[in-house]
Amino acid sequence: MKGGDAFALNPLFQQMKGSVVGLYQAIQNKVRNPEPSSEGKSGTYLLWFIIIATLVLISLLGWYFSVKNRLETPDNVRTHAYDYLQSADKVGSYSTRVGQRKSLVDYLSTLKAGGVPASHMALTNFYFSTVNAAGLFYPQADGVVSPDAAKLAVQAGARAFIFDIWPDLRSGADFMPVLHVVESPSQWRRITLNSMPFNTVLNTIIGTVFGSGFNPAIRGGSSDVVILYLRFRGTPRPATFQGAAAALRDAMEQYRLDSSFYACRGQNRLFRTPITEFFSKVIVTSNVRAEGTLLEEYINSVQKGPVPDTAEWSPRSVTNLTLAMEQENKPLIQQTLTFSAPLPEEKEAMTNSWDWKKAQALGIHSAGLNFFEPSDQLTEYLAPDMFGVYSYKMKPESLRFTIQMIARPGEPPDPGYGSGPTSGTAKTPDPIRGI
Repeated sequence: MKGGDAFALNPLFQQMKGSVVGLYQAIQNKVRNPEPSSEGKSGTYLLWFIIIATLVLISLLGWYFSVKNRLETPDNVRTHAYDYLQSADKVGSYSTRVGQRKSLVDYLSTLKAGGVPASHMALTNFYFSTVNAAGLFYPQADGVVSPDAAKLAVQAGARAFIFDIWPDLRSGADFMPVLHVVESPSQWRRITLNSMPFNTVLNTIIGTVFGSGFNPAIRGGSSDVVILYLRFRGTPRPATFQGAAAALRDAMEQYRLDSSFYACRGQNRLFRTPITEFFSKVIVTSNVRAEGTLLEEYINSVQKGPVPDTAEWSPRSVTNLTLAMEQENKPLIQQTLTFSAPLPEEKEAMTNSWDWKKAQALGIHSAGLNFFEPSDQLTEYLAPDMFGVYSYKMKPESLRFTIQMIARPGEPPDPGYGSGPTSGTAKTPDPIRGI
């Protein structure tokens, strides 16, 4: 039982509890103070009554306590979130090892020292450590959406975040954007213990990445590039988009790209721009354009092109590609920020039982995993040579886009106009000789 209905049922459960306790006390009193009976049958009936009533009592109490723990109450949400946090942190000791992580500035310095030319530093040439269903502690059923999950993902190295945003359908909620998991194929039946406003989780992510107290040991840590993928689900209303825009404005206005990238106007050059141009910036991508709303101005990249999956590739679509289709789609992937991750309600989303390395082999920038469930896939994902130290990884050279550098203009060859540092300076002519 979830949402407001859970709170409405609380008084009913309390009444049931009182009735059951009253029944138990009545039986107990009957046994201790039996009434005189003229017939032996009365004693037999009483015994059977006590046995049946006891069984009913035990069943009702068991059912009551099992349901009570799954209600959306502040105490239940807080308790579950704490338990999930302790369990999740043990997967990678994220909160204690955060000081060992290094920044994008450090990684680029390492690449430069290794001989990688500046022409290979385009944004599209990097993979990003990505968390799927940002803010969620699995399992899907009775899992909890919590700011603690978002903070722990940042500490684990995530710099790209996939949000599954639903309109809040509860009475009086006005379709505001919320994060939760909905049972498939329903468009409304929530199965997580709670919902969380989108802005709450977003504020935690931005504050943790760019906050001064995050990790002082990381040189230039606040210069990291963050990518948000807003995956709208269900039937979002204009109010949903307006709410998302307000959340983005409040959380990341100072980290927003310049106006040339508003409303996807710079999408065709976003991929080929050097990643250094996006230090301390947040790039917003989405599966919708939200035309005519304020949110449209915040979106920098959206799926495009002849292939419906250009921006988002389901794990199944990645696996089913033929070799010819792979070669056809690699250039499209290179020119659009791309994501691949199961939907949160799918089993693979919790267990990471899908081939994220196949997605990277296509050049997909962000393969989203659940950071809180131990698995071989997660171990490889967070290995030191992948995302265990840095949150970014340069693609193999065969998948890179090369920035075309304009050659420096040559110096004028005529020595009469100077050479070297005096190039372009006219030589003083000889004085005019008199006759």
